[in-house]
Amino acid sequence: MKTTPGTSVRAFLRRVWPYVRPYRRRFFGGLVSMGLLAGLELTLPIWTKLAIDRYFIPGRWSAGLWLLGVYGLTLGLIGLLQYLQGYFIDVTAYQAMRDLRCHTFRRLLTLPIAFFQRQPTGKLVTRVTHDVDALQEILGQGILSVLADVGTSVAIFGLLWWISPVLALAVTATALMVVAVSFLFQGYAQRAQEDIRTWLARLNGFLQEHIGGIPTLQVHRAEAQAFRELQTLNQGYMQAYVSAVFHYAWYYPAVRALEVLTSVLVLGIGGWLLYEGRLTLGTLVAFFQYVQRFFEPLADLSDKYNAFLQAFVAEARVQEVHQTPPDPAYRGQPLHVTGPAPIAFRHVTFRYAPDGPWVLKDVNLVLRPGERVAIVGPTGAGKTTLAALLLRLYDPTLGSIDFGPQPIQEVDARDLRRAVRMVFQEPFLFSDTVLQNILLYHDGTARAGLDRWFERLRHNVLVRNLSQKLHETLHERGSNLAQSERQAIAVLRGIATDPQVLILDEALSALDPQTERELYELIQSVTQGRTVLLIAHRLYTLPPVDRVVVLWDGRIVEEGPPHELLRRDSVFASLLRVQTLEGYGPDPPDAPEDAER
Repeated sequence: MKTTPGTSVRAFLRRVWPYVRPYRRRFFGGLVSMGLLAGLELTLPIWTKLAIDRYFIPGRWSAGLWLLGVYGLTLGLIGLLQYLQGYFIDVTAYQAMRDLRCHTFRRLLTLPIAFFQRQPTGKLVTRVTHDVDALQEILGQGILSVLADVGTSVAIFGLLWWISPVLALAVTATALMVVAVSFLFQGYAQRAQEDIRTWLARLNGFLQEHIGGIPTLQVHRAEAQAFRELQTLNQGYMQAYVSAVFHYAWYYPAVRALEVLTSVLVLGIGGWLLYEGRLTLGTLVAFFQYVQRFFEPLADLSDKYNAFLQAFVAEARVQEVHQTPPDPAYRGQPLHVTGPAPIAFRHVTFRYAPDGPWVLKDVNLVLRPGERVAIVGPTGAGKTTLAALLLRLYDPTLGSIDFGPQPIQEVDARDLRRAVRMVFQEPFLFSDTVLQNILLYHDGTARAGLDRWFERLRHNVLVRNLSQKLHETLHERGSNLAQSERQAIAVLRGIATDPQVLILDEALSALDPQTERELYELIQSVTQGRTVLLIAHRLYTLPPVDRVVVLWDGRIVEEGPPHELLRRDSVFASLLRVQTLEGYGPDPPDAPEDAER
């Protein structure tokens, strides 16, 4: 990433400015305060020169008392302007970065599923938290303070030449050496900060994943291996910081040494000029004060440049999120289907990657309104993929899926997902109340509909238990609930917005058969009149359905009413027989001939 001072700073400001623009009045108020502050600070050596040359050396002490009042008033104004500058700029920065954090999270909500499969969760958390914080720090005081320092240094440099060209020539020589040292430091510091951010993202990703998986590590006795991996990442992170500290450690003393050299030259040459009568004592003192003020921003450049590099790297990483194209599924047309409508898979073929294996192969399937269809087959047959395509989590590589008269590839996914809801195999529960986990921020009509369901289903034990815990806050992933209660929340979440189509993706496979049947009875009650797509692996707990569709190696090899398939030597009958007797070790059924072609 280039961070050269002309292009990168301009590009950085251009991308950050939209977040500052709504608060520009306060921002410009801080900018004006900063300019006035810099100007007042430059007058202090002038008052010192006047006091020494006109009043103290001639012995006119009483006549110079007014200068003390001016000096005190100037210091008071400087304090007031420092307060106004800090308040205006810092508040603006916090507001702007609040908006950026919200915008980044909103952007994440629109990105395709494939993006989150590539990006570790810890890395994305770092983007929304630490990286935005780094931007806030540099936007708050960093950029403006550097601009003020540059403007002040240029003004001081001009004043030095106006006061004494001879002394200014000595300052210019050492200043050039400082610039050369600063350019050398810049290259090393930039690489060090990039390494720090890279190691931090990897460390955050590891901790995000492994802290949540500590029970699994404990059960499988993998604590030592996980700890060794953490040590490796932590060591890399520390080494990146050590490398950065090394460069900062030599830069500050180098600048300070050049500042001392400049002071020695100024005092030596200035003393000689004072002895020759070509310079007054007040002028020499003022010149010396300006020299010290001239070197202050250069000496602090290491800290400011560190903040700048962190902000540049952080902004580039945040931009990775903002520049990722949103899911094209959100750019479709409204869904015009309002009543019951068939869903037709027409020659659907799909693979996840352009060079990956085909997961679905020429699938043709029609789901009639109000029909209950079970999709069965061995693991990896493409059952879950079929459901993902119906939700537009992915689009078919070939073929189309029609919802009524509309191809869903042309429908806005938000509209589609109001009509089609899915209960996942592993329900994700948030650290919120049971009620909010069911509604997922859908209030109003959804809450009223949920209350009606609770009333209708009060005979169901699971529903009755959940109705008594609606305002109970869940622990992470719902760990304070039984598995059956977590699955019941997922089912109620699926029907809370009254969808036309409900997909159950092996949603109850983690339960014991008795609890599974209880939940299926719940589903039977809430899905009357809806199209239901059941993806089941454990066939012996399959509830009553109208039709069974058998997928094998991405193809539909047979379909029909379950009682008809069981009467003949079908693949479905073979799968059911194997699962029923799998404890006795029978051989798995042979692949159907159609699936082998």
